[in-house]
Amino acid sequence: MNHQKSKVTNSQKKTRKSASQGVRVSNQLQNDQQTPFSVSKGNKRHKIFREKMYLNSSYMKSFIKKASSDSFKCLKCTDNLKKKTGKETMYCENIYSHILSDMHKNNTPKPEEEKYNTLKQLIQETLQRKKTKESKKEEVKGNKCEKSYLGFIAFLVSQRLSYSQISKIGRFLQNLYEKDELDFLQNNHFDEETISKIVSDCFRPILQEDLQEKLMSSKFSISIDTSTIVSETICAIKVKFAEHQGSFDQNIQKIENKLIGITSFKGSSDGIAYLEAVKEKVLYNDILRSNFVGLTHDNAASLKSPEVGLYGLLKKESEKSLFDLTDPCHGVDLALKSSLKNIPERIIEFIEGIHSFFAYPQRKAQLKNLQERNKKPKLLLKDYVHTRWLSLGLSLKRLLEIWGCLEGFMNWKKNQQKKKNKNESKKIEQFEKSLKNPTFKLEIRFLEYIISVINRFSEALQNQAFHISNLKSEI
Repeated sequence: MNHQKSKVTNSQKKTRKSASQGVRVSNQLQNDQQTPFSVSKGNKRHKIFREKMYLNSSYMKSFIKKASSDSFKCLKCTDNLKKKTGKETMYCENIYSHILSDMHKNNTPKPEEEKYNTLKQLIQETLQRKKTKESKKEEVKGNKCEKSYLGFIAFLVSQRLSYSQISKIGRFLQNLYEKDELDFLQNNHFDEETISKIVSDCFRPILQEDLQEKLMSSKFSISIDTSTIVSETICAIKVKFAEHQGSFDQNIQKIENKLIGITSFKGSSDGIAYLEAVKEKVLYNDILRSNFVGLTHDNAASLKSPEVGLYGLLKKESEKSLFDLTDPCHGVDLALKSSLKNIPERIIEFIEGIHSFFAYPQRKAQLKNLQERNKKPKLLLKDYVHTRWLSLGLSLKRLLEIWGCLEGFMNWKKNQQKKKNKNESKKIEQFEKSLKNPTFKLEIRFLEYIISVINRFSEALQNQAFHISNLKSEI
């Protein structure tokens, strides 16, 4: 983030103003997707008076006269109409409905009744043909519309968007359509370079200014971590602060957790490098430094050291106390991993082995087919990733849920093997033996119960609507 003052052209100001309005509209729609928009009503366009409206009827020509380009006058009903509406003319779209009305029928002399009935039948036939034609057009239009709708949904699904995201996009476009504001789809480009520039040059400054205002009016902490990608160390910094909701005396708070900056360490990732990143991205003025209360991290030496770590360097530059919190979720996960070293190796080998065994699509499909034949829910093992905090507990829960299906699968697989693969046959026999062992299943169930308690504790710590009472109950 560059905090030096720079000259901003009128064009840039105008673009940023539009971007700011765009961000606010997007935020409003995300916060209240159900708010209806009223359709703006412009001046209504009326039908033009044309000769073909007479339907080749000389009788109709005798009393219907053109008054203007879009209105007509009925010589039989002029007085009645003027008394009723204060006008002598009507718009052309009402020409047939007027002739069929009681007013016109009552003003038709008895000698003209036969001519009137003939004209009435002609008008009704004309209107029926028009209705049939419009109905066919609507049907074609409806089929085309339905095809476009299904194509749009199929495209969004193919982009791996969630149903919730697709729903929000759909409502967002509907709201713009109701306001007649979809011209931008035809008049703008959507290539990656253009979108990148809009986000970088327009949205980012607006979002940064908004986040800065919140941090300058609230106490906040930071969480910091790094990851090495293709020999490059990337550092990400997030800020956490509380926003008041409702009246201030109610003390209802929502915890916000926002990414404020990402930077790359060119050299070593020591405490000085972390300090420079934090100063550049977060602590760049006196008010922000005053509102800063502490940091959380993964307990790395370059972050926790009181002498050369980030906490120690920040402490030296600050005249106040700072909280230094080792990420509790990370700590809990490390404690769990350390504890797993003390359980029998056969348990961990079984857990990792059976998840690895079902990593192949063919075996997943075979398990699903077996479940379908036995009228069981079609459920597979979870993707067990040992570096993810909650993965082991969720994987064990699913393992126990389909334990019987796995036992049946191993028995079926053993009997189905025509060409014996010695290593695979051995694995299958070991899996089947473990799955049939009630004591072993009890050991897995006990392990899952313990880890589920730890997972609930981690989830409570990660909850964005966190309350201290939640943590107390989990402890």
